[in-house]
Amino acid sequence: MSRTSWRDLPLVVRRAVPAILFAALITAGLVSHVLRRTPEVYVLLGAVLVLLFARSAYTGFWLGLQKVGVRNPQARWETQTPLLQRAVPPLVIAALVLLVAWAAGV
Repeated sequence: MSRTSWRDLPLVVRRAVPAILFAALITAGLVSHVLRRTPEVYVLLGAVLVLLFARSAYTGFWLGLQKVGVRNPQARWETQTPLLQRAVPPLVIAALVLLVAWAAGV
């Protein structure tokens, strides 16, 4: 039987294991009433999960663009002006926040 080391596992698995453990701990704390169900707990859970999966999402974004037919999307993005490279990501983040807030009925 071969043993797989931690470093041999795919990056998504290495990110998912701590994320699942953290989410399980928070859920156990909420169920056992050790933690109160406040919006701050959910924001903390979401922030940690975003931090754990950010690199995988970034890599997956470029791979996804390649799979839909965009040729060398990351190199094309890097040829854009620095002003555009700095301006677009905050706009995308703001649009996602507005979309989530709208979907949540806030």
